[in-house]
Amino acid sequence: MRRPFYFVFAALLVFSVVLSACAPVAAPTSAPAAEATQAPAAEATQAEQPAAEVVNSDDPSMLEGDIYSAGSSTVGPLSEAIQELFTNEGFPGQIKNDIVGSGAGFERFCKTGETDVANASRAIKDGEVASCRALSPAREPIPFLVGLDAIAVVVNKENDFAKDVTLEQLQQLFTSAELWSDVDPSWPAEPVL
Repeated sequence: MRRPFYFVFAALLVFSVVLSACAPVAAPTSAPAAEATQAPAAEATQAEQPAAEVVNSDDPSMLEGDIYSAGSSTVGPLSEAIQELFTNEGFPGQIKNDIVGSGAGFERFCKTGETDVANASRAIKDGEVASCRALSPAREPIPFLVGLDAIAVVVNKENDFAKDVTLEQLQQLFTSAELWSDVDPSWPAEPVL
């Protein structure tokens, strides 16, 4: 079971290396008339950039650098388990994982560019993608699905009145209802616990 976690983390590591090392070089925009004269300069600038090296290694001890991820409290424990396995397999660098929520994780990845991986329990928003692209060098987020979470609603076997509860009623039970009868008058006037 440890190999699947290792491969997920290895993929995340390669993804972060690609994001940080393979960002496209921004070329200045110009008027159409000046395009022909500026094209060689843009090509020279791109040629001066070192080629990104993608490391394909099944041995974490052969990798270099540090990894910084931040984001979702749902994904955070999975990231920590993968990090532990990756370290146990010999990764020599430092690994940091901040559990700060999906939005803050995307902010650290896209707005400030301080992390290598954004852990999220939701899809990235258009504004966050725009922030990634506005970084210098720009980043193009690539989603990597590691799982889906769900909530199970369970009714105590001693509860003989809550049958066929609607989504609207569930929302009331978990937000505004103080008594069961606040949701459905046929239910008892007892506190929702």
